[in-house]
Amino acid sequence: MKAYISRPSLVFFGAIATLIGFVLGRIIFGPVDFAYSYVEITIIWGMIGGAIGGTAVGLVSAGLSFWILTLAGAIGFSIGMVIATPVDHWYKWALVGIIGGAFLGAALGYLEKRKTKSHS
Repeated sequence: MKAYISRPSLVFFGAIATLIGFVLGRIIFGPVDFAYSYVEITIIWGMIGGAIGGTAVGLVSAGLSFWILTLAGAIGFSIGMVIATPVDHWYKWALVGIIGGAFLGAALGYLEKRKTKSHS
């Protein structure tokens, strides 16, 4: 049984899952803020949010390796969080989303290209 989800739905579902991941990361690491530096917390927070978003995108994408997307999401969003740390405006989250989304998009493109080549 092969699942199919349209591109706009995939993007929407991935964005919602990533948002949920960031909220969960903040809930989990909010109480221990005092024990770590701000940069360490933002890296962990980005990794949790990106990993959950990447896993969600991988699970709803029919036949793609979700662990690669999980890793790409965790790396991309944690890098985005570190780069956007000094930004104190509303567009901080846009910057994080652009960087993390670029990592997920690159991984998704790689997996789809690899899948197409194997079927040829």
